[in-house]
Amino acid sequence: MSNSSNRSKVDLWDHQIENWKASGLSQKKWCEENTVSLSSLKYWLAKRGVQKAADPQFTEIVDQFGNHCQSGLQLRIGSATIELATNFDEGTLRRLVKVLGDAT
Repeated sequence: MSNSSNRSKVDLWDHQIENWKASGLSQKKWCEENTVSLSSLKYWLAKRGVQKAADPQFTEIVDQFGNHCQSGLQLRIGSATIELATNFDEGTLRRLVKVLGDAT
C-alpha cells in the first residue's frame, strides 16, 4: 500500500473516530448505525491511541455553610446524565450500569 493511500486510510479513520465521539453513542450502537465493523473501530481506536474514558472520581459536596449535601447524586458519563435521589434503589442502579457496560 502506498504512503498516500495509507494516509487516506488514517485520515478516514480519524474522521470516523471524531464522528463516533461526537455522537454520544456507544461504540456498538454507532457501528450498527454507520455500518462499520465494531472490531475495526476498536482496532483504530487503539492504533490511534484513543484512551478509554477516565475512571470516575467522587467528590464530597459541601454547601456554602460547610454542611454536607444530602440531595442525591448526578452521574455524567459522556453525554448521558443519570440523577439519583438519596433513596435510590441499589439493584436498579446495578442493572443500569450493567446494561450501559454491555452496550459498549
